[in-house]
Amino acid sequence: MTRPHFLMIPFICILLFFSSQAVATSGNLLQQGQEFFQRGAFVQAIQRWKAALNQPGQEPYQRIDTLIRLAAAYQALGDYTSAYTLLYQQALPLAERSGIPEQRVLIHSYLGDILLAMRKPEAAKKYLDDSLSLARTLDAPLVLAHLLNNLGNVWLVQQTYAAQDRFVRQAYSEALKAYQEAAQLAQRGGDTSLQIKALSNQIQAHLKVNEKLAELMARLDVRYQGALKSFRKQVQENVRQSVQTLETARSLVSRLPESYDKGFHLLGLGQLALRLHKQIPKIPANPKIPANSPFSNGGTAQLPRLSNGGMQQLITAYQLLNEALQLAKRQQDNYLMAYAKGLLGEVYERKQRYREALQLTRQAIFFAQDDPSLLYLWEWQLGRILQAQSATLCVPPAKTDCAKQHLAAARKAYQQASQHLRAIQTELFVGQRNSQEVFYERIRPVYFGLADILLQQAAAAASPELKAELLEKAISSVEMLKESELQEYFQNDCISSQSEEKKLDQILDKKTAILYPILLPNRTELLLRRPDGIYQEVVPVGADTLGRTVHQFRANLQTRHKNKFIIQAR
Repeated sequence: MTRPHFLMIPFICILLFFSSQAVATSGNLLQQGQEFFQRGAFVQAIQRWKAALNQPGQEPYQRIDTLIRLAAAYQALGDYTSAYTLLYQQALPLAERSGIPEQRVLIHSYLGDILLAMRKPEAAKKYLDDSLSLARTLDAPLVLAHLLNNLGNVWLVQQTYAAQDRFVRQAYSEALKAYQEAAQLAQRGGDTSLQIKALSNQIQAHLKVNEKLAELMARLDVRYQGALKSFRKQVQENVRQSVQTLETARSLVSRLPESYDKGFHLLGLGQLALRLHKQIPKIPANPKIPANSPFSNGGTAQLPRLSNGGMQQLITAYQLLNEALQLAKRQQDNYLMAYAKGLLGEVYERKQRYREALQLTRQAIFFAQDDPSLLYLWEWQLGRILQAQSATLCVPPAKTDCAKQHLAAARKAYQQASQHLRAIQTELFVGQRNSQEVFYERIRPVYFGLADILLQQAAAAASPELKAELLEKAISSVEMLKESELQEYFQNDCISSQSEEKKLDQILDKKTAILYPILLPNRTELLLRRPDGIYQEVVPVGADTLGRTVHQFRANLQTRHKNKFIIQAR
């Protein structure tokens, strides 16, 4: 079974209240299972805990603890059905009969998290809400922290799907409050890992609401300067709080013993630092640059100005990811190694240090051969880097052949990424609390990136036959994306296979044409399919600019007495 994409879901931990007593009763089996779990060897952990479950003479609370461990291991493997069945059919009835409220609340918390991973947020929220009042009456800060952290996850997902701005604000506010209280309770209870998790989720909440605010600002007309100023101020405050929270979480990670869990936290915080880097508008005045980082040159601090700023966060990401890489080497864990090298490659990619980025990305691909969910990510990254090189290293007209070679290599990488992605695409949504985020951040760019390269090659094709072939492939890539979007929306990967496919050139009327608008970051490609072939037209207007214009046009249509819509209608 494919290991879940851990950086896109909350970390899984086991919170138990009678674990020390249970270990003493069941001998070494529980302890052995826990050691395997901490190393990421979930199958071996399940084997030990199943054996422990069969030990005679166990008290109900001991059996419940073992069932919770088993459910957490199945959840870590992405087997949410088995995890849910264990908790709902065995652990919960036993907890209700035994009369131990802490365990009953904890099971509800785990069930809520599993249901959210199964894309049932309303059912998840009901489990969590039903236990919240009881949890607050108990003298069990870690149980309440666990519950609140999972409740925050539910609110955060609801914020993503909220249709109206006021519901977005409410969900964001509730999520943030839940995470903040969870972090405080985890600190009080001495659970550093849970505290880091809650702090990381606070940063996630700030980043997500900033993305929503960016969308809202893009829709606002320039006349609303007051609202725009207020939104910008909120974005800056969210970033400021995120930076502070990241530093707090980073200091806590350093206290953790070396383990698989620590490696996950380092990688998760490193990725959050990379996301923060995109949102920070300017470089700090005096960022601290280590002499051995990719930001120094011979020990001398260099401050090249980056287009999107956030130099200090890029340095933070490098340090966290490099520490994760060293831990992965000591643990000899190829999965962590592949992730750390791949994300370090992204750091160098953002610095436009493409030679180092290529080296790290290719190493990540090597270590990810046994995990297609990682393999396609780093093949996609390889394609991005090679494509960027074609634009920066190969300046026409003297280096036209250079650009062609880099584009051809980038296309090959994108095609490999697309091929591996299609094989595991439905699995990527398994266990993801926010499937929409997975689609728009991890799937859509792969298909659009491949289409982008094919369209560039088509524009420079040496013959009409080659041009037509490349345009067909570009259309096919976009059509695969649409198919993927429908599968995600209906949560059904059989949509395409249930429908009979027919080639358009066989059913297209002689007087009918089909227009394919393909919106790319730096341009819009218009492909017109007619019975006599496909025609390509390039408009130098990117997707963001076009989107803002459409929103402003729609807004101005609603106040037509001023005729301002004519500006966009042109």
